[in-house]
Amino acid sequence: MNVKQVVGLILKVLALTIVMFILFSVGAALLGPKIDAPPLTPEQSTQSMLAILVGSLIDAMIMTYAILRSRQYGWKLMGIVSLIFYGAKTFMSTIEAWWFMDNVTGPMIPGMFMMTLPLVLLSPPLAVWMLGKAKKPEEPEEGAENHRLIMPVGQWVWKLAILAIIVYPWVYIIFGYYVAFKAPAVREFYGGTDPGSFAAQIAHLARTSPSLYPWQIFRGLLWIGFALPVIRTTKGRAWETGLIVALFYGISMNTVHFIPNVLMPRGVAMAHFWETVPSNAMWAFAIVWLLHRKHTSFRDLFAPEPQES
Repeated sequence: MNVKQVVGLILKVLALTIVMFILFSVGAALLGPKIDAPPLTPEQSTQSMLAILVGSLIDAMIMTYAILRSRQYGWKLMGIVSLIFYGAKTFMSTIEAWWFMDNVTGPMIPGMFMMTLPLVLLSPPLAVWMLGKAKKPEEPEEGAENHRLIMPVGQWVWKLAILAIIVYPWVYIIFGYYVAFKAPAVREFYGGTDPGSFAAQIAHLARTSPSLYPWQIFRGLLWIGFALPVIRTTKGRAWETGLIVALFYGISMNTVHFIPNVLMPRGVAMAHFWETVPSNAMWAFAIVWLLHRKHTSFRDLFAPEPQES
């Protein structure tokens, strides 16, 4: 890219940031849950606006990167970006809040699901159009044949089993204990105690929350589902696809933790930020590593992949 193209791209990202800031703010105000709580202080309101603006800039950069590295164009590309964006930013965090947070009540859930709809439905089409990918070029791009996600059914089964039954629940539990649960604010907020060791924590969860493990298996499958269209359609090597998914899962999902709110104290939110950024990023790379192509042997899992366009 020359200097003119770089400057043009920066201006597009900044324009997209402003639009995303407006869409998020309007969606939260008009569609968000109605919570009976004192209004934010002037200082908190300023922090909230700044956090939304910074989060919008981050989301705009991630979305731009994902769009530019996609094989797709037009409505298909818009749909793919909207799907992973909504899944990471809203859907997965909302069902997790519903499961764990006693102060998240049933009437709040629809608003939590709907508040980002203007953002996730309108910003990807705008970004695709601004970045010149609204229409597929008349001359097809040259590149290697796309073999992403193409593998025997049996291989799909054992890979999904490893990811959803083993990898995700244990990544979740390990980071939950060693990062989030080590914060006193988190233990106080959820009414828990540190049993003293990881093994004791596992035994405690088995006794008191036997449904937690199946629940995280279900969430693991959902995470995989949101990632599949991106894996299938992203150009480049698998590590780049993993990076894009990790940016959505690790960063885009967690920018909301910087926004002051009445449902979660700041100390708890920041503990979850440091818990889920690295764990979700690791999880994203694991998904892409195992599922991006067919593997012929255990050794082939660690072999260099064929060069993609």
